[in-house]
Amino acid sequence: MASQAVSEAIEKLAATDDLEARDALALLLDTCESCYGKDAVALGNVMRSNEGRGLRVLCELLVSAKNADDEVLRQQALLVIGNLASDALDTQSSLTKGLLMQLAAHKALLHCLEASNEVTLGLACGALQNLCHDRAWSSWLLQHGAERRLEELSRSSDATI
Repeated sequence: MASQAVSEAIEKLAATDDLEARDALALLLDTCESCYGKDAVALGNVMRSNEGRGLRVLCELLVSAKNADDEVLRQQALLVIGNLASDALDTQSSLTKGLLMQLAAHKALLHCLEASNEVTLGLACGALQNLCHDRAWSSWLLQHGAERRLEELSRSSDATI
């Protein structure tokens, strides 16, 4: 995993140019899906560095979707967040989970649970599944009534949710 390429992708994601953001998010997603072991830990470290800049940019994408193209970006951001929060990918994912809580990602993810797009809903559920291995995440979601929405979604006839 090339840390420099991931750092550059984070900066491109923060840019307003949609095409650069799409390319950058695609690179992050590919990196998440293809790295293991020490490389996955290194990816998590880069995403958490600079006060969580990479994670913060991903969280911003979760709430900024205004059209179908933005929805695809939101879905990809959910995939990256879900992967980074997975103990199977990053043995230090607890650090990512803690930082995501500090960055108020929980509010952005709750926002995603109200999406009308089934793929977005399924990816939000997957990310929350990985995040809820952390007690703080589970507690916060319970305190804010998210379990009711998750129970509704669990009864969905759509297999992607």
